[in-house]
Amino acid sequence: MSTLNVANISDGTDTVATGYVVSGSAKASFRYDQPTNTVLSSKNVSSVVDNSTGEFTVNCTAAFLSVDTQRLSGIVQAGTGRVISVRGAGPTNSTLPFRTTGNGATTDTDNISTGAVIGDLA
Repeated sequence: MSTLNVANISDGTDTVATGYVVSGSAKASFRYDQPTNTVLSSKNVSSVVDNSTGEFTVNCTAAFLSVDTQRLSGIVQAGTGRVISVRGAGPTNSTLPFRTTGNGATTDTDNISTGAVIGDLA
């Protein structure tokens, strides 16, 4: 196996330090329409499973090194008053379970959820 040692990566217009690419960028992301069970856009996501009302699991194409290195964040469609969070027992190296809740902390499916995961890939 060959190793490239570079300080920066450029596309001819923008330049970014390799440390940012390797350590600081999202390793998985998604935009998911729960009502239609449709992945609108994604990175490192093979599928999304609709588990029940307001609960879904994102399956990653490439697994993370460890559950402990993952940092999850997410938002629900602006202005809906809903929140997205990790649900249940939490993630594994390649599955990310989420729950969306509406007003009163009840699960709710009427929204589009967006999430990103920072961590080290295996």
